[in-house]
Amino acid sequence: MPLQGPSIRTSNGQVLTLPERYLERALDHLVHKRYDEALLDMEAALRLEPRNGEFLATRGYILLQAERLLEAEAAFATALKTDPRQWVAHYGRALMAIQRQQWPEALGHLSVAQRLDPQRPEVLTLLAAVYYSQGNHEAAQAHVQRALEALPDDDKRRREIKRWERTIKRRE
Repeated sequence: MPLQGPSIRTSNGQVLTLPERYLERALDHLVHKRYDEALLDMEAALRLEPRNGEFLATRGYILLQAERLLEAEAAFATALKTDPRQWVAHYGRALMAIQRQQWPEALGHLSVAQRLDPQRPEVLTLLAAVYYSQGNHEAAQAHVQRALEALPDDDKRRREIKRWERTIKRRE
């Protein structure tokens, strides 16, 4: 049997750096709700690239999902200070504002996130939810439609967004 070395990991045809591999693994841990493992991988990535805004914002999002809100807020603030273009940090701050029912603050963060990444389905869907909560069903419907248009037909997230669309249409 021939010996084989480690394979080179790629994403979208690009070779991943070691910090990017840590990020990839952290995101896999996040999907499976293994927050401590995800945070360990993000800490490893940040040791290698401490000024990486994407890594800092992702760490904040993991902390938010782990319900470590004060740490999440601090991580988002650091991410935005490092790189104000991190839509994930604005998205995370919007989620936190929604939990506190601070709709104007949530809309502010989501508006910035949308400007940074106009076709991001997560942002569009959350905007729809905020508008719906405020009774603005027309704006909610428009954002749901844009989210659906931004997703490929085979994307699993379409089902949840379609459910939102039906809920909004029932309220109109």
